Amino acid sequence: MESQTKNEIKDLIESNLRQRGIGNPNPIKLGRCIKELERIYGIRDGSSGKQKILDSNNLSLKQTDLAEKLGMSMQTLQNYKLLADMIPELSDLVDTGTHADLFNM
Repeated sequence: MESQTKNEIKDLIESNLRQRGIGNPNPIKLGRCIKELERIYGIRDGSSGKQKILDSNNLSLKQTDLAEKLGMSMQTLQNYKLLADMIPELSDLVDTGTHADLFNM
């Protein structure tokens, strides 16, 4: 993917998150957006050794930088990412709001 295209996608996702706010009614989609931003920025566990997209100050971003940029704590960012990786059955329960019914059985 061209660098310009990656920057356009990054800008669209970041703009979308800012407009909808962190209180997005679908936390799973928010987690997926965060994971996509990490992919675009080249944020990984450890160094990939690949060229990363730089921020406006020409510095590569870390996960803490992304959390700050999105206005959330690292723990919140990581929790959203965990929601994005849930198995489909759990994801469906969170989406439909029926997860509370499991505890009333």
